[in-house]
Amino acid sequence: MFLSQNGSSFEEPFLFVGHVHHPPLRPSSRSSQSRGFSVRWLTLILRGGGFSTSGGLDSETTPTSFIRHLAFDIRHSNYLCCGCTHTHTLSNSMPRYRLLLEYDGTRYSGWQMQQNARTVQGMLINAARDAFGKVGEVMGSGRTDAGVHALGQVVHIDLPENLPSNRIRIGLNDRLPADINVLNAFSVPKNFHARHDAIGRSYLYQISRRRTAFGKNLVWWIRDDLDVGAMRRASTIATGMHDYRAFADNDPSEKSTMVLVESVEVGESGDLILIRIRASHFLRKMVRRMTGCIVEIGRGNLPLDAFAASLENPDRAMTMTAPPSGLFLQQVRYKGEAYQTELKPAVIEL
Repeated sequence: MFLSQNGSSFEEPFLFVGHVHHPPLRPSSRSSQSRGFSVRWLTLILRGGGFSTSGGLDSETTPTSFIRHLAFDIRHSNYLCCGCTHTHTLSNSMPRYRLLLEYDGTRYSGWQMQQNARTVQGMLINAARDAFGKVGEVMGSGRTDAGVHALGQVVHIDLPENLPSNRIRIGLNDRLPADINVLNAFSVPKNFHARHDAIGRSYLYQISRRRTAFGKNLVWWIRDDLDVGAMRRASTIATGMHDYRAFADNDPSEKSTMVLVESVEVGESGDLILIRIRASHFLRKMVRRMTGCIVEIGRGNLPLDAFAASLENPDRAMTMTAPPSGLFLQQVRYKGEAYQTELKPAVIEL
């Protein structure tokens, strides 16, 4: 039960915002009546605290960051959708655009917006608000972990009006930090969904065989000699439809741990060893754990049959995890689109 403008109570379903449940925000009109309601609602929160999940006012359940976002949203009549599955009234009326992003994930706690953390999605939402005043749903094709990079993250975003592609790209890039860049933007149908419509994803991992002063945040430097032939033999075992639970963190949101891995390639470019994995989708930490196992095989520390056994018996957890620094979301594929064929380094060559 929540308080209305005149003090009476009403019921509303909760909206999941920033991983804290709060009642949904409705876009206030420019009328003084709705503006007065917004101001009174905000004043009530600022004086007495926030909304608790049980419906009462509780100063301990509403973080300061949410109050700041709420103040901004009420002042500018905005909505914020930070990766949740809800569809908001205002967002439904907005045109949808598809963005292609590249970013260096070193400074970020991953893609998905989180409380009290710097994330790529959060920076994009802030830039869009600053550039265009309002922003609706913002959804990425996948959640890259902290420290993981992207060459081709696909995002759909709802903006308040029909805008030229160049204006969107330049408007966002002018407000984004240097380690996040919008490569292109174009209008898409309202039912396009960056995550649900994707039919394949490609990740690239870079291993350096030498110390590098310039690329240390973009590679995994391994001092040991690696048997690339053994690593290639391991890559052939990992393809096909398997239960990859042994290579993933437990994630209650995953309905199934069955994944179709289309290909695993191991290549060389100068002092770099490149591993590219393509699949229908990926489980949490799956790419980094597969890479960690392939590296251990290259070191001679893990037999090929043990690697194969973990695919047959997913209860045999494989916990060797490659660091995030060398991992890139290379490409997201949609119906009618083809994968890039050339296996080449991302950004740097050693």
